Amino acid sequence: MTAIRLRRALVEEMFAHARAIAPEECCGLLGGRGAEALSVYPLRNVARAPAISYEAAPEELFDAQRRMRGRVETLTAIYHSHPRSNDPAQT
Repeated sequence: MTAIRLRRALVEEMFAHARAIAPEECCGLLGGRGAEALSVYPLRNVARAPAISYEAAPEELFDAQRRMRGRVETLTAIYHSHPRSNDPAQT
């Protein structure tokens, strides 16, 4: 497994996405070059049960990949949240 470099601004962007979508799971992609993430691509979660799973909207997934190619980036990582992981009702 290779570690990736991730600027604090990108981490904060992913956290903001997760907070905005909570209590549903968020999902998205990180684009970059080599082991360095350069861009966050938030995606809409279209899962049947978005509070416990995620499925990226296909049209947004394809659009994000097109934007990555336009920026000469490759897929660096896929991210998603677990907003209910600390919910005592779920244990």
